[in-house]
Amino acid sequence: MFLKERFSQGTVDDWFTNLGDDRQRVQAVASHVELWATFGNTPLTDDDQLGEELPQLAPALRECWQGVLSARCPDREITVEVSDEEDGSYGPTVTF
Repeated sequence: MFLKERFSQGTVDDWFTNLGDDRQRVQAVASHVELWATFGNTPLTDDDQLGEELPQLAPALRECWQGVLSARCPDREITVEVSDEEDGSYGPTVTF
């Protein structure tokens, strides 16, 4: 299962070549969303309120994805994860 708007057969094939048959890692790489990139039309400086709110949005998004994906695929074990780079370079990231 992949995010439709982020899916490209060629890219996924490349990830399988690079990561071997680790399907979970390929899926996580191909389905991750960097929240800062999603809100790319908004400046994210230290003084900007959105820069403080994205880390709070990420866990809420994780819960939503977990519920929707679990409901759509009840026969699969779904894991949705939130991460954040220590240096803040990518901000919060959500993947499944």
